Amino acid sequence: MTYLEMVKNHMVDTASKLMLDLANLLDNVLFQLDEIKESYQRTEMAALREEVFHDFCALCVQSGIPVPAMEATLISAQGPSVNDEARKAHANRVKNFVEPALAKLGRKTSVKAKQCRTLLEAFANLPNLSATYPGSVKGKELECLINQMLIEIGQEPIRPDYQSRTVGEVKNSAPKQKKVVIVDDDRKEMLKTARALAGWEGLEISFYHYVPSGDRWGMTPEKRQAELSTTAQAVVEMKPDVALMDQGLDPIEGDDLVRKIREICPNGPVFVANTGGSDDKLRSAGALENCDKGRRLGGLAQAVRY
Repeated sequence: MTYLEMVKNHMVDTASKLMLDLANLLDNVLFQLDEIKESYQRTEMAALREEVFHDFCALCVQSGIPVPAMEATLISAQGPSVNDEARKAHANRVKNFVEPALAKLGRKTSVKAKQCRTLLEAFANLPNLSATYPGSVKGKELECLINQMLIEIGQEPIRPDYQSRTVGEVKNSAPKQKKVVIVDDDRKEMLKTARALAGWEGLEISFYHYVPSGDRWGMTPEKRQAELSTTAQAVVEMKPDVALMDQGLDPIEGDDLVRKIREICPNGPVFVANTGGSDDKLRSAGALENCDKGRRLGGLAQAVRY
């Protein structure tokens, strides 16, 4: 069952726009973790998705409907990572240090002995400490490790206090229904932007995830122009009222894409800059004030009034 189906099954027509927006985000294929192979990107996306998930769960508790099960991938993606070399080094650590130290402690029950045993048990369960380039273990990794262990013994993982959790939302409303398309090449930034817009009445959020059709570094000028035309046509076909436009869409750029879309469809969407850097080029192409991945909403508020 999807998150949206869960909401509709329990709340029929009474669910808030915020809850529906968060359910749609959690269901969206762009924000699933299974297809992300690079570990750093997977961890970052998991951290953002976890915040959305906990916000959704808090709304469930506060609305009196069942809380969904914890997504195991959110825990595994942020837990301690380890490779084969680290596993071998870790096995030696356990054999040559942890086990002899535990044997020395025996059945001692002093406070110090208990503390020492706890630390040794932590060492025994943190193989990434033995990596070739030793890394620091973060508090989040320890929390994930403990939650994984709880799940393995059939217990619920530890979650935030949903009843008292404050879930942020946008209080704005559009004069009439508007379709907003977020154009970006980074799924994490798209998620950040969409989360910042959750709860905005009258906005329908869609996504155009730009993926280059060829080698982004070796694209000839001719192929780049063809890429611009193809991408512009794809955005036009989504029929947005507003397009939130990123600037760095290597190998193309957002301001060039804005101009190409206007060339294809002069009466097309209102453009709003949505870049983490300077918005000067996008503004020169006619885009409104930078949304900055959802940190500033003035330009979008102006766009939906058109």
